[in-house]
Amino acid sequence: MKQSLEPNEQEVKHSLPQNLHLLDSIIQSSYDGIFVADASGIGWTMNDAYTRITGVPKHKLLHRNLKEAIEEGIISDSVTYKVLEEEKAVTIVQNVNGVEVLATGSPVKGEDGKISHVVTNIRNLRDLNYLKFELHSSEETMEWAVKETKLPLRQESNLPPKGVAAKSKKMREAFRVAEKVAKVNSTVLLTGETGVGKEIIANFIHQHSPHSTREFIKVNCGAIPSTLLEAELFGYEKGSFTGAVANGKVGLFEKANGGTILLDEIGEIPQEFQVKLLRVLQEKEIRRVGGTQQIPLQLRVIAATNQNLKQLVDKGKFREDLYYRLNVIPISIAPLRERREDITPIAFFYLRQLNETYHFNKTLHPDTLPILEQYDWPGNIRELENVLERAAVISEHEEIQPADLSITTQEEESSKWKQRNLKQKVIRYEMALIKEALAEHKTTRKAAEVLGISQSSLVKKLNKYPINEQEYVHEEGHL
Repeated sequence: MKQSLEPNEQEVKHSLPQNLHLLDSIIQSSYDGIFVADASGIGWTMNDAYTRITGVPKHKLLHRNLKEAIEEGIISDSVTYKVLEEEKAVTIVQNVNGVEVLATGSPVKGEDGKISHVVTNIRNLRDLNYLKFELHSSEETMEWAVKETKLPLRQESNLPPKGVAAKSKKMREAFRVAEKVAKVNSTVLLTGETGVGKEIIANFIHQHSPHSTREFIKVNCGAIPSTLLEAELFGYEKGSFTGAVANGKVGLFEKANGGTILLDEIGEIPQEFQVKLLRVLQEKEIRRVGGTQQIPLQLRVIAATNQNLKQLVDKGKFREDLYYRLNVIPISIAPLRERREDITPIAFFYLRQLNETYHFNKTLHPDTLPILEQYDWPGNIRELENVLERAAVISEHEEIQPADLSITTQEEESSKWKQRNLKQKVIRYEMALIKEALAEHKTTRKAAEVLGISQSSLVKKLNKYPINEQEYVHEEGHL
């Protein structure tokens, strides 16, 4: 006799509580917020994640009609009613208790084909922004892993190297060239405005080169007095000059031997030293000041500048032969205003670093991103990092709001400009010129020379105007 496989009525009654408990456990285990309502719009059940995301306690939504919640301002709109009206799954951006969420409602139909319940799944838009960046990072990691194991994926990658927050074609091209040049020992010339990320590219080249385990020495040529430049870079023997260390000193080139040296602000080196640097690049050896022995070098030289070296050559301020010796592999880095698609990845990348460093849990409000992307960022990445750090530290909320950003939009600046009188506009313009000169030339002496005023006049103006002292050197060699 054939035994029936169908459960009897007693078994169904016995298993019903267990099934309901299992269903509740599944709903509660979801990271996303889940809310279930019946076909009348009455709240039936919701999980703890819904309360965690929105801050709305269960008694505010369960066993009552959602229309009441809308009237009380708890929710801005009901995805449940939209599903009941359209009889299909619906996704909307919903404001729940002041929190913006992405809500997706899905219909549950009974045996008669009619909707019996609507299941709503919500996720904080802030979390989705983070997930978007994490997905981008995961794609980078996958591409990098495939490349490292030499598995064929595709001929050309549209993704930047691992750990690089770059979406724009300009920056991807810069990193593509950097990745290629890292494998050889060619001299690299990095050009671009202050703060665009020249040092980031230099770090990338060193870290991906055969010399990555050796020294990486970074030198700001504009911050070293011209009289000490040769001694600092090439070193000196004991007794070479008054004030020298008794036993002599190893130069920065010698310290970097076997590794990489970055000569930042290369356009600032005086002409009398340019010929000496040219000889080092040609002969690949140095001689300490006061010494007689030639010290062979095996290292990579990376030069960086925010100036147009070709123009300096045309003006007779920079040696043409040195320029060509440095300009073997040129990499130009565009300012942020010309690659706005990089702003959001950089912002998330740096914010994640801040969270790890300071044990924060900060993120960006959706309204903050358009402001970051529309701002021109005259200070480029450096300014963006400073603004984000200040906002993360000062903001009292987990989400960084537009009001937390210490930047002025073009509309606000235009409005303020119209309200200023002639004297205020002249002062504002003068401050801008001074800041620009200091950003390029670093020292008050050189900046004053470019501005066509005396150094004492410039110092008086610096004491008068609110300009950050840390951005320049007051006198040669003294901060």
